[in-house]
Amino acid sequence: MGDQSSLVEGGVRRYGRFAARPDSVNPLDEYDGLSRAFRRLRLKEWIGFTLIHPDWYSSLIMQDANYLASSEIYAYDRRTGVLRQHAANARGGSLALPQQLAGASPRFAKDGYLVEYEFSGDGKRHRIRLDISATPKAPAFTGELELHGDRASAPLSVSARLPGGNLYTHKALFPAEGRLHVGDQDIVFDPARDLAIIDEHKSFFPYRTNWLWGTIATQAGARPVGANFATRKTSTGEEEESCIWTPQACEPLRHDRVRLQSRRRAACADQGDVQSAGVDALHERGGIFFQ
Repeated sequence: MGDQSSLVEGGVRRYGRFAARPDSVNPLDEYDGLSRAFRRLRLKEWIGFTLIHPDWYSSLIMQDANYLASSEIYAYDRRTGVLRQHAANARGGSLALPQQLAGASPRFAKDGYLVEYEFSGDGKRHRIRLDISATPKAPAFTGELELHGDRASAPLSVSARLPGGNLYTHKALFPAEGRLHVGDQDIVFDPARDLAIIDEHKSFFPYRTNWLWGTIATQAGARPVGANFATRKTSTGEEEESCIWTPQACEPLRHDRVRLQSRRRAACADQGDVQSAGVDALHERGGIFFQ
């Protein structure tokens, strides 16, 4: 599907795989009146990042379920096996997560807890800022990362019907530069090596939702490569978010099944997929097998 200026135009939602994130994404535009008000309570929105570094793994998110908003951040020291984390809650609907990412600065701010993103209008540079105070259970998290949008992967952008709902998701891989501090640990991010993976959702999920999802990535020359995989109940004929990122494109993953293995192994796939994508360079916890 080609680029569109909006996910919903003239009250009609667009479905399929987009070449880029639509300029405006608001699933509520499909509805009005009482139906819109009811749907707002069902809308689940979040913007999160996974940070990949040889010594540290980190993930952070701000999310709004419209009855409760929250944020979490995790920092895992690969060398020691120690996990540190912070979390905070806010009033549902208070985050006002943006319809348009370009030029937006969403933030989650409470006393002693700040997570802020800054998306540039031209898409060339984005920023993540942290300023989280120490608690009796975890040290302070502070720092700032610059994400190189001009060297990012092609985006994954999918709008799909689900049994009992529908989803919109946007994902991409960014070289990351800057410093984070976890207590007295100074973590330096090198854009030639380290990555930030965005995961944005604006979705209406069934009341009970189960899915298995994961993303892996690495640098492979001028552009990052990686894979996104998800298994969940889907509607026949709908696009799905599983994909392979090559240096040139984001390609749908057309395998029927994805299986995870907990032992440390390289990511494995059809030899044709692996060779063309450079995914044989990926080495993360667990193995991924496409059958």
